[in-house]
Parts: sequence; structure tokens; C-alpha cells
Amino acid sequence: MTKEETLEYNKRCAEFRGWEYIDKDLHPQAYENYGWWVKGTYTNNIDARNNSNWKGFDNDLKFHSDWNLIMEVEEAIENLDFVFKTTSSKTISKKWMLHKVVITKNDVDSLFYNKHIVDYSSNHSDNESKKEAVVQAIHKFLIWYNNEKTQNRK
Repeated sequence: MTKEETLEYNKRCAEFRGWEYIDKDLHPQAYENYGWWVKGTYTNNIDARNNSNWKGFDNDLKFHSDWNLIMEVEEAIENLDFVFKTTSSKTISKKWMLHKVVITKNDVDSLFYNKHIVDYSSNHSDNESKKEAVVQAIHKFLIWYNNEKTQNRK
């Protein structure tokens, strides 16, 4: 992912996890406490950044690199009744690991007929790590999920 794609991915993950962005231009009273907060917990107290509900600025988000945060997003996806499956295998030359990540609705029709929402396979020439493959699959899922939410509002 490019730096811009990583930033967008991290923002999507933060919103998906229920965080909200307090913009200093829209909230002049925010002092230096603008940034990402757990939704509904924003405070403009002087020492608010010491609060565990303050999650940082855009560039502080690590959903692309922190395995714990990646797993939080994966679990949140599963809590919406989706199945998240990751498999890995070595290439014949045993030079690279290939990773496949599939996200499917947890219903008989989707599981039986392999109706995947996301079907991501790493490219062996990129020598992509399992973590990177999971991040790419989550990224594709969140784009799909946000589009679905938008279409259902119409």
C-alpha cells in the first residue's frame, strides 16, 4: 500500500471500530486534543491526551502494522457474522509463502457455494507477509462494507 492508501485504510479501520475524528478546525475549543477518540468520549480538558479514549492523530494509527489492532478489526468483522479464513502455503521452490484470505457471510448459501465477499491471494513475487495479506483483505472488506452501508441507506 502507498502511504496515502495506508492512511485511508487506517481511517476506515478507526471508523469501523467506532472511533471519531475531532477536527481542530471544526472544534476550536479542542486545544491540542483533536484527533481520534473512542466515539462519545471526547473531552477538551488540558490533560485529555493522557485519557485512554484518545487514540492519536491520523499518522499515529497503526491498523496496518500492529497485529493486536489488526486482530481487533478481524474480530469486529467476525462479530458482524462474517467468517474470516486465512491459509498459508509454501511455493514449490519453498522460496515464498503464499497467503489466501477469504471473508464470507456466515450463512449456508455463502459457505456452501463459496460466495466470498473478499477473496484475496498474495502474489508470490511480492513476498508478502501474512500480516500484509490480512491487512489487504480487511481493506477490501471495509470498502465493500462501507459501500453496502451507503446503498442500504438509499
